[in-house]
Amino acid sequence: MEPNKSNEGLVIGILADDGILSPADLGDVVPLLSAQRVLYEVVAPRMGHLQSGVVANQSFITTGSIFYDAILVGSIARSSGPPRPCSAMTVQLDFLAEAYSHGKAVGVIGSGSALLQCLGYRADEMTGVFSGGAQDVTTNLLTALSGPVRFPNRFPVDDPNICQ
Repeated sequence: MEPNKSNEGLVIGILADDGILSPADLGDVVPLLSAQRVLYEVVAPRMGHLQSGVVANQSFITTGSIFYDAILVGSIARSSGPPRPCSAMTVQLDFLAEAYSHGKAVGVIGSGSALLQCLGYRADEMTGVFSGGAQDVTTNLLTALSGPVRFPNRFPVDDPNICQ
């Protein structure tokens, strides 16, 4: 598929916290973004070094999903304990839900799809929600940004013929 426009200057928000987004995920994503001159910001509950080894340059307090052209969610780190409950990720879920409601492209890497499940969303290329490996998801997000950019078909629309 031939891109409709350049993605240069667009910004992707990458969701992270101490257990979401590994340096390996970021290492797979950044070269693909850089090749198209797409900027990114790592958004986490706090700015600075996270336990995962990633540095967050934005926090959920200092930014919002409206400032990003797409959202990428890193994989959730495997731990010896039970999976993280949805209630432990409310700030991330709110951020993701807001982006989704604005029709923005959303990508989740690997086990980050747990956030989609918490919200009741599913990966579907037609609605601009992508899931899979870091490189595939990033490539899909970049293609979405060069094409439709927003995905209003996520939401029901009124049928004008019903009111006749």
